[in-house]
Amino acid sequence: MTKSEILDYQSNWPNEFQTIKAQLKSTLGALAVQIDHIGSTAVLKLVAKDITDIQVSVKALDDPKIIELLVRAGYEFKEEINRDDLVGYKPDDCELSELL
Repeated sequence: MTKSEILDYQSNWPNEFQTIKAQLKSTLGALAVQIDHIGSTAVLKLVAKDITDIQVSVKALDDPKIIELLVRAGYEFKEEINRDDLVGYKPDDCELSELL
């Protein structure tokens, strides 16, 4: 694993997101319900790791067509990631069961 350094806000981060978003829209079409720039690089003037975090909202995470299209576009499918990572919750938390 490579180390990431914290950088001052980079004015190109929003443009990098827009480029990736356009590629994802082209790849997924209507299968992508929404594509959002999330994480620290999405916050104006915030120092951050130079990693663009993107959330692609879809109707079903296990839709084989979505997986096929993203893999074909060069993304890596990780079968063990099958829902949002809800950090801080334990599987038996009642709030977590309502979210799943």
